Amino acid sequence: MTTTDFFITLLGPLGEGLSKFFRGLMQHIPRLAAPFVIIIVLVFILFLIFVLVRYGSPLPSLGNDVARLKNENEQLRLQLEQRTNLQVEHNSSSLLRKNRSSSNINRKNQNQKRFLLNQRSNISSDDADDEI
Repeated sequence: MTTTDFFITLLGPLGEGLSKFFRGLMQHIPRLAAPFVIIIVLVFILFLIFVLVRYGSPLPSLGNDVARLKNENEQLRLQLEQRTNLQVEHNSSSLLRKNRSSSNINRKNQNQKRFLLNQRSNISSDDADDEI
């Protein structure tokens, strides 16, 4: 098989399809309008080729949609993980704050108890000194 045969066998069905298209189109068009119709069809085909080359495939395809949806799904999953990590950090830091505040309250209570005990012991020792 030569290179020419390779391209001819590939382009043969395409040429036959275009031939059927133009034959069916030209049967119902007057001879004077034929050049305008051919020009319009060629401009449309060139426009389609330009769009396909310039912007990729504008036609919806299942493969591109699936890949796009997978990317969006992955991004949403990462955002969810980040938010849950932030919530866990926030909750742990608020628990630490609560523990610190409760420990501060406990310390204050203990200090007040010590102070009161010291005052009572001082008062009792002062009373004992007064009795002597």
